[in-house]
Amino acid sequence: MRTLTLFLVLAFTSNAFAAEVDQFTQHKPTLRDSRAAVNGHINQYIDRSLSELAGRGCSEEALYKQMLKYINNHVFGEIVQTMDADQNIQKVRLQIKDSIYSEWNILDGVVLGRPGAEKSPLAMSAVIQMGGHQVGIDKLEHMFDRGFSYFDQWKTGVHIDEVLVNGVWWEKTLFGGQKWGTGVFSYGDLSANFNGMRFWNDMLSLKRDILGRDLGPYIACENNQWVQIKEVDLGLYVDDSMDETINCSAYPTKRTTQKVEKKLAQMGMACPADPALFKKLEKKYGPYASMVLNGNGPIVMESNPEWRRRSFVEEGWKPVPRKLARWVRPFNQDLQYNAGQRFLRDLKLPGETQYKSTARSRDRIITWENLKLDEETPADVRKCWGVFISGGDCDLPVIAPRPDAYSAEGELDLLTYIRDVSHRNGLAVARDVLAKELMKRDASGGEMRERIMNTTRDPELTYENSFANIPVEERQDIGVFLILGIGGEESDNAALIKLASDEVARQGFKAEMLPVDANLGSVHNAGMLNEMMKERLPKLKKIVLVAASKGAGDFITFFLKHGPSMSEEDRAKFKLITTLSGVLRPSFVAKYLIESKGATALFVRNGLKVTGRGSILEGIKSLSIDPWAGHNPKEVKALFPNLRWLSLPSLPEGDDGLTHMALWEGFLKVPTYRWNKQGSPMDGLVESAASVLPPGTGIEETIVPIFGPHAMALGSYSADLRIAPTTMKGISDRVVPAAGTEILSAVFRALPKEWLDD
Repeated sequence: MRTLTLFLVLAFTSNAFAAEVDQFTQHKPTLRDSRAAVNGHINQYIDRSLSELAGRGCSEEALYKQMLKYINNHVFGEIVQTMDADQNIQKVRLQIKDSIYSEWNILDGVVLGRPGAEKSPLAMSAVIQMGGHQVGIDKLEHMFDRGFSYFDQWKTGVHIDEVLVNGVWWEKTLFGGQKWGTGVFSYGDLSANFNGMRFWNDMLSLKRDILGRDLGPYIACENNQWVQIKEVDLGLYVDDSMDETINCSAYPTKRTTQKVEKKLAQMGMACPADPALFKKLEKKYGPYASMVLNGNGPIVMESNPEWRRRSFVEEGWKPVPRKLARWVRPFNQDLQYNAGQRFLRDLKLPGETQYKSTARSRDRIITWENLKLDEETPADVRKCWGVFISGGDCDLPVIAPRPDAYSAEGELDLLTYIRDVSHRNGLAVARDVLAKELMKRDASGGEMRERIMNTTRDPELTYENSFANIPVEERQDIGVFLILGIGGEESDNAALIKLASDEVARQGFKAEMLPVDANLGSVHNAGMLNEMMKERLPKLKKIVLVAASKGAGDFITFFLKHGPSMSEEDRAKFKLITTLSGVLRPSFVAKYLIESKGATALFVRNGLKVTGRGSILEGIKSLSIDPWAGHNPKEVKALFPNLRWLSLPSLPEGDDGLTHMALWEGFLKVPTYRWNKQGSPMDGLVESAASVLPPGTGIEETIVPIFGPHAMALGSYSADLRIAPTTMKGISDRVVPAAGTEILSAVFRALPKEWLDD
């Protein structure tokens, strides 16, 4: 299919993207700086695009489509022709006969070596000066056109490693690298594509800049209309990685590579022309350097499998590593795995073995869940098997956080980082890394986890400074409000929350399970919470909130949407929020259920509608939306200065980085991971890293991890301690509502009452 697409595109576009540049023959010519002129054109086209969109709302799709009419390559846009014709942009352009490609023939590269190539004004690109960097106009085309293609993949969730590998494939085919193109595989083009992705992302700043250097947003939605809030400076994205004398190109054959080497030797030049400058580029691009830079001189182009192997983006069926396969009997000799699947790998036995199933299908596919290891398998091998099945390799070091995994203030974004670890190292490793990172982030340094575990083990233990020892006469002034997650008021989880609320009320607090609608979205429920708080706040001095699952998103939306209208006195009363398997950031399971056209998602949606429970889809949709979107994370802390946060995230307990105790949501794990382009360890409904606060809130967060499913009453604090050891003893397939009383009792006997002080 990819080959057919390529030939169709080639037939349609001909030489649309064929231009090459030679920056060796006239090395560093004296040129007038064109940065201001180029920026003038870009900003004029942005202004024109926004003017033509006036009155049409703030559709992202419409915005990009309109801008691409002007800021694109020379075939589909206008800006390249405008720059080429602008006399204020000084250029130098060589003829093929005067360039390092003068000896090119049709066997080296059709575009540069074919008869009549000299007559094409597009065969060789002009070079301009921008802010001290000499760059071919072809590189700006790549930024505008290919850069948007990179960005379009990246913004929809394709992992950056796969985006870059896809870009290599296109550079090697349609965009010049092979002999049917120019015969030049330009790393400068790859860098231009990469920086073009950054340029397009910064238009709206939808994601953190991949290099951690946020320059946007340039455009914002104000009064339901797109407006430019900052001028673009393209010079901030142009650097010497686009100079092919610094960032060396590759060639499809040894013969063409030798031709370039001969020309450079005749000129007394080498590539990189400035090795020290290349070293600076390596430092700048860091983990992405190998995908956009080449400092090894003219080289023969790597094969696609080599690129994929180096980028940890492999495909096809490969043998299961011998160190693991030998423990899988009787299939150990022939077992293969699907390397293209990032998570939950399928395995197969080739049809030539005695285990073939039918004449029609010569291969036998074996699901990872049904494959059992030999009973004698050592523990370390079992651990490695879990890592392997979940997409990783025990021998591969854990990837370090990349620049975009940090906030502008330098705080690690666990969700971004753990998705990266999952992609490179698999779900099991990512779960273990996340557990360690959560302990690092815990404001109590593990003390609160230890206290809660102690009160869970010993029902008679009460810490002297705990909530349970607050004087009885003070308890009536403390409101403890609990809200449900997703699922409705008839569920066992709802009964659990209700019994927990009753237990707190029995202790003398003003406790209540607030009647929000568990099936509806967070915006609706935030409105309900606002009305209920208006009634209750005047009668209370301090507020404690407890939210399960979606209830966390309901409270976040309440804080951000209705907090500004509350009095300073009332906001100061909010002391603590405890989130139990809270959905503090978007649920990728919910996104799958709402957006996917796959069989499982369609079955769930239609099943809910047919059974009269279609309203729950509104709540599920709410789970798929980031409650912090459009807000500065610091807003909650600014509005509620006394608020502390206690998070109890659920981490999957299995050796394969999955939970095997999930209830209704268990059947969603495979299609969810298959459909989503990125993912990380989840508890059955939400990624575990999405159950803690995002970076930059400034809120003091205490974290007590649970190991188990989203229905956290089934989970454990450790291998030898269930979260509700008495109520849930021996039970792993259903939630016992009475566990709510046991859990809240243990927590209240552990939480320090000082948390309720100003």
